[in-house]
Amino acid sequence: MGEAMSTLLFQPPPPSRLRESKLVFLKTSTNEKIPAFHIKIPDAEYTILYSHANAEDLGNVYPWCKFLAKMLKVNLFAYDYTGYGLSKGNPSEDNCYADITAAYKYLINEQNILPNKLILYGRSLGTGPSCYLAATKAEEGVRLAGLILHAPFLSIYRIVFESGCTLMGDRFPNIDYAPLVRCPVLLIHGKRDKIVPFNHSEQLFMAFYEECRTPPLFIPDMGHNHVSASIRGMFLKRVKRFIDDHVATDEYRIPQDELLSISMSTSQDNMNMNKRDRCPSLADTNSTCSDTDDHDELVQKHRPFCVLTCDECDISRVFAADEDNKKIKKQDTFLSNSCVSNSVGCVENNRMSSRSRIRRKKYDTWKKSIFARKNKGVVVPDNIH
Repeated sequence: MGEAMSTLLFQPPPPSRLRESKLVFLKTSTNEKIPAFHIKIPDAEYTILYSHANAEDLGNVYPWCKFLAKMLKVNLFAYDYTGYGLSKGNPSEDNCYADITAAYKYLINEQNILPNKLILYGRSLGTGPSCYLAATKAEEGVRLAGLILHAPFLSIYRIVFESGCTLMGDRFPNIDYAPLVRCPVLLIHGKRDKIVPFNHSEQLFMAFYEECRTPPLFIPDMGHNHVSASIRGMFLKRVKRFIDDHVATDEYRIPQDELLSISMSTSQDNMNMNKRDRCPSLADTNSTCSDTDDHDELVQKHRPFCVLTCDECDISRVFAADEDNKKIKKQDTFLSNSCVSNSVGCVENNRMSSRSRIRRKKYDTWKKSIFARKNKGVVVPDNIH
C-alpha cells in the first residue's frame, strides 16, 4: 500500500540538464546521493533553503531560483529529492525528510550558515519537508529565520477529501507540524489553484502559533504552478517585505494589528478601517491606502490593480465589485497586457503593436464618451460596444 501511494504521489520528470560544475552532491541518512546547487549573491545576509514542487527537478527550477536570489538579494540553496533529477533511489516521504535534513546539515556544517540566517521555502510538495524541518528544529530549540510556504496543503489525503484528522497512511501532515513551528511564517496561495484547494492555506494559517503568523499573500488570479509576469512585482515586494519586517529581527513577535484576516470573504468586519480610507483605484474594493497618499493621483497610478505602487493594498481583496464597471474592468485587464507598470504608473510598452495602439486609442475614446454620457444623466444600455 505504501509503495502504491508513493507511486501515485511522486511524479519525477525526465531528468533535465544542468552543468555538473554547478552541482554539489549530498549523502543522506538513508544512504542516498542527491544533487544540489548553491547560488551566492555578494553581501547577502540570508540564505533560502528551497524545496521544489512535484514534477520538477533542479534543471527546471534553476532559472527561477536564480531570479529569486538576485531580486531578493539572498543566497539560495536548492536540492533534488531522492529519485528526482540525477539522484537514484525511490522517492518517499521519509526520503524527502532525509533529503532536506542533509541539505540543512550541509549549509550549517560546511557552509557555516547560522540557523537564524536560514529561511526555508517550500512550494507545493516542498512544503511537506519544509514544515517538517521547521517543526523538528523548533523542538530542538533551534531558531530558524523564517518559513515560506507556497501553495501548501494540510496533508496529502486531505487534498482529495477532508478527513477531519490525520489518518493512518497519510503523507506530509503539515497541519500536524504547523503548531510546533516557532519562526515567522509567510503563506502564499493562488485562489484559482485547482490542485491544492485554497482553503488549505486558510486552515493552515490558523494552525500556526499566533505570534508566528505574518500577513499572507493570497492571489485571486494565480493558479498552482506559476507566478505570472503580471503579478511578479507584487510577489517579490511581499516576500521582500516579509524578510525585512519579520525575518530581519531577533524578536519574531508579530503585533496583532499586522495580522490579516485569513478569510477574505469575511475579513471586512475584522479590519481596522479607522486610520485608512477606501482605495479609490476601483469602484468598490476592500483594499486600503495610507492617509498620506494623494488619492486623486492614486486613481491614475493604480491601473488596473493597485498592487505594484501601494504598499498597503492587499492583492487578495482588489476586485471591481460594481456591476456597472465589470465590462470596463475586463477590457482594462485585457489592455494591461500591452502595458508595463513602474513606480509612476502604467505606461505603454515600446513593443506594443500598431494594431494594439489603434485598439487602445479606440477604447479610450469609447470609455471617455461613456463616462461623459453617464455624468450628464444619459442612460447607457448594458450591451453598448
